[in-house]
Amino acid sequence: MAASELLEEARQGLDEGRPEVFQKASEAFELFQRGQDDARANDALRVMISFQHHQAAVKERRKPVEALQLVEEHLASARASGNRAREACVLLSLAEINMDRRGQKKRQEALEVCLQALRIFQELQDPHEALAQLILTNLYFKLERPDKAQQAAAMAVELAGLTAEPVLRAKALHAGALALAAQHRYADAAQQALEARGIFHEEGNVKMEAAQLVSVAQWSLKASKPFQALSAAEEALKIFRGLRYGKGWQVRALGFLCEALVELKQAPKAAKLAKELEAEFQQAGDWSSAAEAAELQSYAWANTEKPERAMEPLEAAREAAQDQKGWAVRILQGQAVAFLHAGEHGEALRKLRRACAAAHAEGDVRQELTTLRQIFRVTFDRGDFEAALQAAEDSWQICHAAGDSKGEVRSALRWAAAAANARTLAEAVAKVKDAQETSVASEDRVGEAQALKLLSELRKLEGDLDAALQAAEECLSLVRAWGIFCGRRSSCTSWPS
Repeated sequence: MAASELLEEARQGLDEGRPEVFQKASEAFELFQRGQDDARANDALRVMISFQHHQAAVKERRKPVEALQLVEEHLASARASGNRAREACVLLSLAEINMDRRGQKKRQEALEVCLQALRIFQELQDPHEALAQLILTNLYFKLERPDKAQQAAAMAVELAGLTAEPVLRAKALHAGALALAAQHRYADAAQQALEARGIFHEEGNVKMEAAQLVSVAQWSLKASKPFQALSAAEEALKIFRGLRYGKGWQVRALGFLCEALVELKQAPKAAKLAKELEAEFQQAGDWSSAAEAAELQSYAWANTEKPERAMEPLEAAREAAQDQKGWAVRILQGQAVAFLHAGEHGEALRKLRRACAAAHAEGDVRQELTTLRQIFRVTFDRGDFEAALQAAEDSWQICHAAGDSKGEVRSALRWAAAAANARTLAEAVAKVKDAQETSVASEDRVGEAQALKLLSELRKLEGDLDAALQAAEECLSLVRAWGIFCGRRSSCTSWPS
């Protein structure tokens, strides 16, 4: 098989997670090396590194030792031989490795490495500059710099257009759309995602086309355009169902479709569709999606003239899969939402506490934290600030044990908001200052801005207007310098979901 064919098969297999990817990419690399086609050899090498990284970090959830060994080996070789294009390509792979699941410090290192690779490509006028700009976009986004991410994405779109790389251009458009959405420019984000969808359609990449339509639906809803959201979600769901492609995409499209129907006063239609999909998910053994479909039915019924029917799909779902791991937690959460819609807050809290206990028993930290946040919001809104304090404290303990500094900061801020009402302002201020120190140490700029915003309000409540103004100015300075959005959650009087 020709080297080009091997590389193309390896790339496709990488997207689908096929085990033969590394072998085919390795063979392609050797053939390109013999033919002295350095540019294609570099592409094959990047596929080899990406495969090893994905296997370790994503599938096996461990340190990507093999990928890092490949990087070290080929980086040393490229520098020794003066092959700067290969050096830059390997540096890009290193940036991608350090971008996720390796901590904030590694992510900052990834940014520096990516910028180093970008400078080399620019000096060489290498077409890989477009790819470097795309990876830089993703890094800035993960570092919570949506303004910088948007700029890098625009460069990637332009460069990919010049080098006739339509798929790369579409990916850059999507990355830029994410940056726009992070700045709450939802209509612009949806429009950019539509443009990316058009490219994927022309290229025959049906899965990516449908994924873009899901993004269009999500951002159209945020932009108060339910008709556009409905059309996009319907088309996305039709494509995914036709492909029999799951992995959560079908139920995600269904979720936005139901939300659009509810906004358009067609909630019974949403409930009927969700019930139909729930049966399909159960038949396929996709219990997580089935649970979400049951929740969507409950949500739809809660928005009709018969809100009492909201509990029906959840009870039926519980009977259908009592032994499925995680099922009880999801159903209890859904029941709690239904009770909240009915105004029965006490029963909703009982369901949430049962869900929290079930998640803890199953060792599902993510769901336990999600449920604790829900408990906090319900108790805070009801004025039960001691219960809200306990939920925030439990959440902080879990995050602290897991080494999740961002989670610690958010939990501490929730604790402080409750403490301002249940205890003393001094205790609340002390907790916010601790959270601010943690966010600074971990370079969590959004957390720092949220802490400063809450600190400003607390100082105002204390009557120290100078200190309140100082905290507000520091928050504003941080927001302007980093282009971040610190949200509306840092309030002592309300804590929206």
